[in-house]
Amino acid sequence: MSYASFGQRIDLRRDMVKLNAALSVVHIGNSEGEIELAERVLHPNESAYLWGMRFERRKKSYILGRYSAKRAVTELMPTLKYQSIFVESGVFGQPFLVLEQASNLQVSITHSGCVGAAIAFPESHPMGIDLEIINDDDKLGIMERHMTALERGFVDRVNCSYPLLVTLLWTSKEALSKVLRTGLTVSMELLEIQEVMECNGIIRCTYSQFPQYASNSYVLGHYVCTIVSPRNTKFDVNLASLQGIDSILSCSCHTKGMNT
Repeated sequence: MSYASFGQRIDLRRDMVKLNAALSVVHIGNSEGEIELAERVLHPNESAYLWGMRFERRKKSYILGRYSAKRAVTELMPTLKYQSIFVESGVFGQPFLVLEQASNLQVSITHSGCVGAAIAFPESHPMGIDLEIINDDDKLGIMERHMTALERGFVDRVNCSYPLLVTLLWTSKEALSKVLRTGLTVSMELLEIQEVMECNGIIRCTYSQFPQYASNSYVLGHYVCTIVSPRNTKFDVNLASLQGIDSILSCSCHTKGMNT
């Protein structure tokens, strides 16, 4: 099989309330796998949209995003069939679920190269996710140019490699833009990181303009995966389980593709 996936349910703890979310990470290895997967998982509306696309890279990105979103949703609702789940696109390209069985469930999706990821969450508890390759030379320069003076000051204070720092700052800002449902249509200065902290292998960031949110970043193989949630929410991602998907995250095709 030329595609693989991993899913994990996440318990969200906030005051006296407990909610459920789910994380997925998926991989598609080649074009044959894309076609097979599209036939197996896409809703009829999604299939029609896919086959209207002109460029193969965009098709792969679309399949990665939809597959990862449905993989996350079925962690929470395991009886659902992938083809019954419709992930529509909003006016800014943001995904939203059209699902009769759960009107209060939403998703955030991301992909980088041949790997996609998604988080499914209650609509009342906004979350966002972003995934990037750490040593992507083509994109590193873009990330650097959007660093503020405050963020450049973290270089001497945060104990990690420079490419990792730049990438996790970027993913934290892009994941927040997904929470806000603007994408990167807003100034990156508005998404500025205020503080970076490391604890037990997790890198946590807070925001200058949005103190109600915080990000948790995880280093997974060649990638940084960042999840943004309301700041006072506590949750744990099972890193031991995530490290078990090295075959997905360390594949030879990880340097190819597009990012969202």
